[in-house]
Amino acid sequence: MSKGLIIGSGSGVGADFLKRVEEDARFEGVKWYAPSQQEVDVRNQTHIEQYVSEAGPFDYIVYTAGVNNLEWVSDLSSWSIRKTFEVNLFGFIHVCGAQAKFNPDHATRAVTIVSDSSHTPMRGSIAYCSSKAALVMAIKCLARELAPTWSVNGISPGIIEDTPMTDYIDSTVPGFRGWDPTKARAYESSMIPMGRRATKAEVSHLLMDALKAPAYMSGNITELTGGK
Repeated sequence: MSKGLIIGSGSGVGADFLKRVEEDARFEGVKWYAPSQQEVDVRNQTHIEQYVSEAGPFDYIVYTAGVNNLEWVSDLSSWSIRKTFEVNLFGFIHVCGAQAKFNPDHATRAVTIVSDSSHTPMRGSIAYCSSKAALVMAIKCLARELAPTWSVNGISPGIIEDTPMTDYIDSTVPGFRGWDPTKARAYESSMIPMGRRATKAEVSHLLMDALKAPAYMSGNITELTGGK
């Protein structure tokens, strides 16, 4: 039986992916492991290595954990920057590193969530944007280092509807930027040719497609931005 690991399955895209992948015929026969945040704290390398060494090896790794804090650079603390990088970047590197450490010759398909913020600078989001930009390079470095037994890819969506991160943005951005909610949504819609946010289902399907893409597709970042 094949094994899959999903980190970040407690909510948002991770929870949606777990529901859909268990119903997708392409993954029939795959046992999915979805540790809680208490079981695997992605900020703790020891947690990650212990879990992977005991539950692995994994044929598929899906990493959807992510965090964002809106803060002006004048208020930004080292702790906040470190937390953002630990969750958005270091956790994915450590999961891949643990798999490679304990199962060095195991063929593995890994995919993670990037963001169009990796190449779109935003005020008040320097830690988030920087962590996602670094994640793009990490994906490409991992793809190169772990070839030919691994393929490592990223899915890069714009804003996704109905997730905890989006709820945080919706409740914070208007006051943070001095806008009312109507103006904030109008500005967002004007920036997206499709005129709407990505759905969790659309992101989940792309994650699954990346896991089943030709193994030669590695180091690839697939965008899902509605034409932005």
